[in-house]
Amino acid sequence: MKKLAEYGHCIGMAFQITDDLLDIEQTAETIGKPAGNDIRQGIVTLPVIRALETSPDAEKLERIVTDMEMTDEMVERALEIVKATDGVDFAKAKADEYLARAKAALPEGLPDAIREAYEMVADFIGDRDF
Repeated sequence: MKKLAEYGHCIGMAFQITDDLLDIEQTAETIGKPAGNDIRQGIVTLPVIRALETSPDAEKLERIVTDMEMTDEMVERALEIVKATDGVDFAKAKADEYLARAKAALPEGLPDAIREAYEMVADFIGDRDF
């Protein structure tokens, strides 16, 4: 059971990171919510954290994400700042690491069909774009 718990933890982390990436990369039509919605709500996700660590515009980004009266223009600027860094690629790499760990955590002796189903879930999370 410990290995399946590790699988579940890793799948959950990867799912959340990919959700955070979709919020930055996709349009409202694709994901069903406005792009930058996490930023608008003051939710600091992994790509934003990475941008805050590496961007020359980190102070501007910090002011935006902590502003309780954030405008649409501020959200757009925050998205630009994040996209100008390696924050998206960094987060994608982390999600991929979690997915690899999830697959590696699958217990030995699982029936092939069950192992395949668990691996398909991991692959779906890595490939999803909605």
